[in-house]
Amino acid sequence: MKNDEKKDFSLFADFLPWAWRLWQEGGANEEENDSNRGDGRCIQRGNADAFLPETLNPLLNREETVDRILKLLFLPLVDFDESGKACPAVAQDWEFSADGRSLSMNLNSNIRWQDGTALTADDVVYSVNTLRNAPEDAVYKQVMNYVSGCSKAGTNSVVITFRDSFSSNIDALRFPVIPAGYYSGQGDTGTKPVGDGPYEMESYQQASEMKLKASASYYGSTPQISEIRV
Repeated sequence: MKNDEKKDFSLFADFLPWAWRLWQEGGANEEENDSNRGDGRCIQRGNADAFLPETLNPLLNREETVDRILKLLFLPLVDFDESGKACPAVAQDWEFSADGRSLSMNLNSNIRWQDGTALTADDVVYSVNTLRNAPEDAVYKQVMNYVSGCSKAGTNSVVITFRDSFSSNIDALRFPVIPAGYYSGQGDTGTKPVGDGPYEMESYQQASEMKLKASASYYGSTPQISEIRV
């Protein structure tokens, strides 16, 4: 199986059981899109309870259920396979220093954000700095218990420094990376996410519905499910 196919599999393996729980909890209020029934092309949650997250910035978000959705829009710095072994995502390859307290990482130069710009080291540095200033109960805030800093080593390379030389330090690097150019600018970035994952947000009606569609800019294989409504 190719690496990008494995990535798609892990994303759907994580998401679909959660989507099924949503259907079960919704009971008679849940319905499947009749135009796509049975063909595997659309998942829909109809007439659901109000969906009103505080933010759709994955690094500032404080809700685990919202994070499950945002994982479809944003790639992590490092991913993990079914056996728990670290594997490439935003980071393509890496090497620890002799003392285990720093990690040199080369980034995947093929990744594009959904606004068409290229992912660079600046985005990873910005993401770590965003986490540093995130609320204490943000989903990924605990990353900063292990990571002490991140510096740019080249256009597509960074150095991550750790507080101690724990063997499990790399486990802290599964946090999503966000685009510095977009999130550091002005505008309603909290409810209009721009990611690099297999899905992008097509529309969002607060307290009503979020509609995701397969992203044309995703560098991996095209998702088998073209549309998701939450």
